[in-house]
Amino acid sequence: MWRWLHGTLCAVTETCAALQCEEGCRATHGGPACYCRAGYEPDAGGRCRDADECARDDTCAQLCHNTVGSYTCSCAPGYRLQDGRDCVPVNGECRFGRRLSAGDREDAACAEPEGEPLSLLVVTASDVRRVWPGDDAPQWPRTRTRLAALNVRAIDILYSNRSVCYVHHNLSSADIVCAAADDLARRRVLARPALFPDVAGVSHLAADWVAGNWYLVDGAREALYACTRDLQHCRLLVEGALGKVHGFALDPAAGLMFWTVWGAAPPAVERASLAGADRAPVAALKLVYPSALTLEPAARTLYWADAYLDCVERADYSGANRRTLRRGYAVRSEPILAALVFIKCFSQELHHIAALGGVLYLPSWRNSSLLLAGRGGARSVALDARPTAALVFHRARQPRSVHPCSLHNGGCAHLCITAYDGAAARAHCACRHGWRLAGRGGCERAHEDAYLVLARGAPPLVVALALRPRGWEAAAPATDAARPTAADVDTRDGLLYYCDVHRYQIVRQRLDGSGRELFAGRDVDNCEGLAVDWMGRNLYWTDDALGTVSVARLDAPDVRRVLVRERDYQHYHPRAIALQPANGTMFWSVWAGAGGGAARLETAHMDGGARRTLLADGLHWPAGLALSDDGYLYWCDTFLNRVERLELRSGRRQLVTADAVKPYGLALYEEISVLFNAKICHDMTARLA
Repeated sequence: MWRWLHGTLCAVTETCAALQCEEGCRATHGGPACYCRAGYEPDAGGRCRDADECARDDTCAQLCHNTVGSYTCSCAPGYRLQDGRDCVPVNGECRFGRRLSAGDREDAACAEPEGEPLSLLVVTASDVRRVWPGDDAPQWPRTRTRLAALNVRAIDILYSNRSVCYVHHNLSSADIVCAAADDLARRRVLARPALFPDVAGVSHLAADWVAGNWYLVDGAREALYACTRDLQHCRLLVEGALGKVHGFALDPAAGLMFWTVWGAAPPAVERASLAGADRAPVAALKLVYPSALTLEPAARTLYWADAYLDCVERADYSGANRRTLRRGYAVRSEPILAALVFIKCFSQELHHIAALGGVLYLPSWRNSSLLLAGRGGARSVALDARPTAALVFHRARQPRSVHPCSLHNGGCAHLCITAYDGAAARAHCACRHGWRLAGRGGCERAHEDAYLVLARGAPPLVVALALRPRGWEAAAPATDAARPTAADVDTRDGLLYYCDVHRYQIVRQRLDGSGRELFAGRDVDNCEGLAVDWMGRNLYWTDDALGTVSVARLDAPDVRRVLVRERDYQHYHPRAIALQPANGTMFWSVWAGAGGGAARLETAHMDGGARRTLLADGLHWPAGLALSDDGYLYWCDTFLNRVERLELRSGRRQLVTADAVKPYGLALYEEISVLFNAKICHDMTARLA
């Protein structure tokens, strides 16, 4: 029996005897409880058993080894144990525990200067600078430690060749630039990625220092790419459902990448394999504006900042052991974060934070300083500009790992993705789009007899989807478009054509993604329909803004002609177009306009002659024209949400489905199925029997 008396806890000593505690019994608010000496804990029977201190978070900074009645801490290669718990990064110590001679195959592993002090790459609104937070900064001229660059966001280091790479924005274009970390005035411009030469929309850049690959997040296209070192072989790993990415980091030693999102998608911290598979949330609750994030590979720990909650959070790679600090929260068990309580330092301008050796390096945009927070407390380094990012420059930031991808590209012809089967490292070979794996790591051009060409606006992309799952694509996607609206393929010459209405262009490229060129950039305004005449070797297109149907020769784009033009073009809106070259006939749809103009289906000879109206009743926004071999013209109506067909011989009209959800594009396959695409709200593909 226990009772509360005069503010103290009183016990009836007889109750402790019933517990049969091996070492002792003490009073608690929950009743009597057994206790044991340090290093032990009571079991259900009151006996003292060895406690597993390693099961408790933060017992050791990196590696913990439980012993009977105690524990020991150790550090990963490249770190030195300090105070029996903490791990201090040390340059000049190899992963293999020795400095290698110049004749050794892995001599680059110890190429960094021995004992070189830790430094930071700090980004401000006007430059990138190298900063030494300690007292051992070298006396280098300012030209070696500062690089003029406006609003740099996508940036990472390559420690093995001592460089820092970033996306540099000019007035009219953008490039990926690498500068020597020891002399930022020495710069070189990398070749533009073959898959997406416009890198202006790249918001995050990260290096897989093991395989030598680049990972790029394109915020404008909501796409995540992996590219080889020379940027010539690229693959789209994640597209759509990315929302607005605000932080990105990867750990090739674990085969994982992480990112934060908020804005267009619910706030979350997510992860996936470096091949883009196994996507899963790390944190999805109690988040508002998760922004910059960083990893500490040796401890397998992830940190991220929330710009709204003004806090830093920590979790392991699976999302477990999550710890949160926010202003006014007394943290006793998290001394590494406790020092952050006193200051409000974050803003939505925060792009990168850094962590190494149990120390957080946090840009304080409001205070024009860097905050260094560790177990021993916190201090700040004053700057003469407002920082938006900080990256650690140290070998421990990118530790050398033994992996098949680090030697001869893992035997892969294009991309070698760092992957693991459990603890076993393996090379995951991947081919650029339009190619497929052949043999052991080889790549060969992919050929499909039938595939669906799909143009969509979010993210802006033209893709060739296999109608049966193959594991590869029939063609490389067109990723350089700002807003593609229509596309078609010239199968004879292996060329993909598409309209880009934001750039007022018709563009073509080879099916492997190469040879991108402008086909028509004059008198193209709002091209909404496109069709290749494979017999006459011409390209037909409609223009909703100009109220025209035009044609140009495939081999001579400047030889062109307007076939259909309405005098009242502002109320004439031609959209989809379909061709019947064997009969010399073309068909196009006309949308109803807000200011007048009726919806209808029209037809004419392919030279524009004998024009007439096929249908003018029961239509509003007819789109997605498609012709079948048995003489039917199919279309979908985006406004009326239905799919219909017309028998051309008899003029008989039939309803195919009345419950389509915003159908926009339509295609036929094997004459028994209709595929339609709901483009207005989201992309989807459906099949109708």
